[in-house]
Amino acid sequence: MTVIFISPVAITDSVFVSSTRAENDYTAWSGATTYAAGDRCILVSTHRIYQSVQAGNLNHDPATDAGTWWVAIGATNRWCMFDQSVGSVTSQATPLTVVLHPGDITASLALLDLDGTSVDVSMTDGLAGPSVYSKSYDITDDATLASWWDYFFAPLTPATTLIVNDLPAYSNGYVSVTINAATTARCGTMVVGNGVEVGSLRAGVQVGIIDYSKKTTDDYGVTSILERAFAKRIEADVLITNAQLDYISTKFAEIRAIPVVWSFDSAYDCLQVYGWVKDWSATIIYRDYSEKRLTIEGLV
Repeated sequence: MTVIFISPVAITDSVFVSSTRAENDYTAWSGATTYAAGDRCILVSTHRIYQSVQAGNLNHDPATDAGTWWVAIGATNRWCMFDQSVGSVTSQATPLTVVLHPGDITASLALLDLDGTSVDVSMTDGLAGPSVYSKSYDITDDATLASWWDYFFAPLTPATTLIVNDLPAYSNGYVSVTINAATTARCGTMVVGNGVEVGSLRAGVQVGIIDYSKKTTDDYGVTSILERAFAKRIEADVLITNAQLDYISTKFAEIRAIPVVWSFDSAYDCLQVYGWVKDWSATIIYRDYSEKRLTIEGLV
């Protein structure tokens, strides 16, 4: 099993081509409108939602305000899948189609927190050029099942992660992704970029979560729980060739503060995580091979 990570291409207005999800969560901000406390608007230039924090809010640009008049709520629905946050989700009455022009596209695409039945991925050489890639993925086939009883009687839970590693390299490639669903299609994160092979996964990978819920017990022994978000955590040993040691170490340094998509084993959703290297160390154990110990923490 080969461990890879996808170093993402930044999704800017020049990379983003189109989406069937309109950017109409709220009306666009206008300098001629007086906003009351609690009113919301969007800025298409930043693709974010803002809420007015006081009354009489006139001609104060949310993009330049320091928090006196506006507070940023989050990305617009259309851009939630590109906001580097696990909790936010782009949703659209089926189908949800997004087209990107990432430039020198490499071989990898990742979709996380999916909710749908199938995904169609295609690429053209130029916006209206010939097709150079086209595949469909039935994510209901990858439903997690514990037994035949679950297969026949329990509700099926389709896969929530799709990683594609065979996109062709075209400098003028346009990538189109369509998520199909019974009613509403959803995607929490979409990443395109360079797929970097780290090495071979060794036995003994540890999978868990970091729970940010708060649990308190008072003087009478009564426990209260405040449920909060959680993040994935993976600890794994990876065997790499010494010829790749400097290259991989340099790549890890480059992504030390950048969330990337990690795939430790494509057969398991729990071994796909969007996050960063919390810690890593390399031990040169053989003449030709070294072992890297990785600790990956996911985004919340």
